[in-house]
Amino acid sequence: MMRWLCFPIDDEQIWKFRIALMTVVDNRSRFRMTVEQEVVPEPEDFKAAQAGIAKSLFEMPLFQSLPDKRKKELLKGDKLPFVQDDVIQSLPIDRESFRRYYRYLSAFVHTGTVSFFRVAEHGRGNGEKNPYEVAAIGGIMDFCSMILEVSMLDVINIQTRIY
Repeated sequence: MMRWLCFPIDDEQIWKFRIALMTVVDNRSRFRMTVEQEVVPEPEDFKAAQAGIAKSLFEMPLFQSLPDKRKKELLKGDKLPFVQDDVIQSLPIDRESFRRYYRYLSAFVHTGTVSFFRVAEHGRGNGEKNPYEVAAIGGIMDFCSMILEVSMLDVINIQTRIY
């Protein structure tokens, strides 16, 4: 997300378009969080905020050029407004390696009932050191260092352009 939103691009209209779309997603997330905490949300405030952003989006030629179905999806704010593979493609990393790590980490976050049975099957999850988790930690650290390296280079490029 940092690369899609923060990495400098030459077209200011695209950057404003991206900021507006991320604001729609952010507002929707805040609204959901409020509802989940069982606090009475202020739907009128939320609707007003979304309407203001929608108005600015409808004035943008980039938004106007999209099919109506895509406009409707983006205005809901339920999904990130970019395709992850497009962002990965712009990075100096191997797409397939990234996808493998991403799927592996995603499996830890989005687990099902069978996953809990398999933890015990592999001698994991009991707080004891085991070969599987040591290897997993090493792999995750490798993945994180790859992402951090790319991110550092992006930040250095941003700083170079500013100063």
